[in-house]
Amino acid sequence: MEKKFKLFSKKNLLRVGVWMGTFVLIILAGALSYLIAYNGKVYPNLSVAGVPMAGNTLEGASVVLSKNIVAPSEIALIYQDQAFEIKTSDIELSYNFSASAAKAYEFTRTGNIFYDFENRAKLLFYPKNLKLVASVNNDKLAKIVSIIAGQISIDPVDPSITKTNDGISVNKGLAGKEVNREKLMNDILQNLSLAAGGQIPIPVDTIDNTLNEAEAKDFALRAEKFLGKSISLKFEYDDSILRDTDIFKLIDPKGGYGESAITAVVQKTAALFERDPQNPKFVFENNKVIEFQPALDGVKVDEDAFKKLLVEKLDQFAASTEKELDINIPVVKTPPEITTDKVNNLGIKELIGRGSSTYFHSIPGRVHNVALAASRINGTLVKPGETFSFNNTLGDVSAFTGYQQAYVISNGKTILGDGGGVCQVSSTLFRAILNAGLPVAERQAHSYRVGYYE
Repeated sequence: MEKKFKLFSKKNLLRVGVWMGTFVLIILAGALSYLIAYNGKVYPNLSVAGVPMAGNTLEGASVVLSKNIVAPSEIALIYQDQAFEIKTSDIELSYNFSASAAKAYEFTRTGNIFYDFENRAKLLFYPKNLKLVASVNNDKLAKIVSIIAGQISIDPVDPSITKTNDGISVNKGLAGKEVNREKLMNDILQNLSLAAGGQIPIPVDTIDNTLNEAEAKDFALRAEKFLGKSISLKFEYDDSILRDTDIFKLIDPKGGYGESAITAVVQKTAALFERDPQNPKFVFENNKVIEFQPALDGVKVDEDAFKKLLVEKLDQFAASTEKELDINIPVVKTPPEITTDKVNNLGIKELIGRGSSTYFHSIPGRVHNVALAASRINGTLVKPGETFSFNNTLGDVSAFTGYQQAYVISNGKTILGDGGGVCQVSSTLFRAILNAGLPVAERQAHSYRVGYYE
């Protein structure tokens, strides 16, 4: 009984082996026939822009495409109730049928045996439709798309703070829309590569930075902390003032501070104060300096450090009751090739004091007098231990020495007189002397306080 069972099992195994072998041979024979039948031809279930390519040689496939593909004369772009037509001749559309046929022919002939075999097998069950090799003038297409986008896109209105008599007002902003130009161009090229007509939807993105009620309230609360305050950005003797309305623009409506707004302030400030290294100039003739330019370090604003410092100071300022804040701008300095003391033997090394005042509201005669008086004391040298007299250095102030009539203070009254404005020159020089820490032997004030004292 046991021998008969073993014999039966061996017979079954033999039969299974024969069947499997026969099946493998049939598969191999079919595969070989498949390869032979399509040797030098496009494999089945392959098409280009909907045109069947199966069984065609490379040259034959190109001819078939040229006979069956008709380039669309125009394409239509649609957005809501708006329609825009583009003539394909305006964008120089053309098809390369030889290259398109080659794509189909080489689809399963990459040289990778396993990859090609897999693709050939897939084609038996999953047909493949390839794109035409199409070309357009991208610059002309981009220009047309840009024009269309301009007729559809609407710029958003970002949230903002406005200063009013009662405090501040919040504008919650308005949503906008923008044509996705890159996607639209890709959609157009996709449509043309399939030689498809019909309409192409224009992709439009909504840009919505508007605030809800809670966000608007929070925005207002943060802005109110800077109401009536100002920040002075200082470097050396100059400064740039950020008023409360300027600070409002730095606040991000959604929280924190706006990176782009902070960067804009930093770059604008850098443009005001940055400079290249400056070598000195010194020309001395007839006991007077006729040309002088002190050596100056080159200055480059450290933008990263400035941004960090500005944000830190804004946070501190918001929590403070102070109305004014000074920030010293962080800079990197580069020394000049030559220092001031190298171009003179008079002991002049550096700037030790500076005074400034404005006179932009002055009448023409006063402007003339200020400039004339400044020019007549400019370049004066004071030796160590010597006393400088403004009046003696300036000399006679009258119409005979070139001065014009402008308002002067005389006996406690403001009247027209020769040399109006000269006192502002002396007051500004006095300010420079004080800033330099030099002793003042004698001074005489006006009968009453004037604006440029401040």
